[in-house]
Amino acid sequence: MPLSITFPIKTIFLPIAVGYRLAIAGGVGLIEHANWGLYLLAACFVIVLVRTVLTAFEIMSGLHVGEWHRTGLPAGRAPR
Repeated sequence: MPLSITFPIKTIFLPIAVGYRLAIAGGVGLIEHANWGLYLLAACFVIVLVRTVLTAFEIMSGLHVGEWHRTGLPAGRAPR
């Protein structure tokens, strides 16, 4: 069976990268004593939290089947 695992860049990596960039910009804003920096930090926390919850849901529900393809098991069937 060929190895067909691809990293989901658009769904996992990009939201996290955007969230961390917002955190850096918010931190710079807070260092400069700008009140808008707190809004950027809050947006970062919401983005990263939502992406974490959605990733956990994908893993629990079997939507993230990359591990099953690597082990050779069909999707939805756990190894014993």
